[in-house]
Amino acid sequence: MAIELHVGSNKTPIKSATNTAISNGTGSIQRNKSNSTNTADTVSLTQIARQLKEAENILASVPIVNVPRVEEIAQTLKQGDYSVDAEHTAEKIIELEEQLAS
Repeated sequence: MAIELHVGSNKTPIKSATNTAISNGTGSIQRNKSNSTNTADTVSLTQIARQLKEAENILASVPIVNVPRVEEIAQTLKQGDYSVDAEHTAEKIIELEEQLAS
């Protein structure tokens, strides 16, 4: 059974034996059926799939919490100076609901 994985210019063969082609928009898999053990299956990723993987890697390195902002708010709360603009908060909630509804 042989599988050739093509990502950029890298090719890694392994062994296989069937004849199928699959494509899902982000990549494709092709299997070549043969009675010999030297058949080759190929997997190729589209540019979009590579970009999605790159974006995923970048996002994984970004912290989920904005630590400086949290510390700033915590300090303001400790000092008793934190105030909420109820009208601004209500407007933002309405904007969010409108986005979710569309």
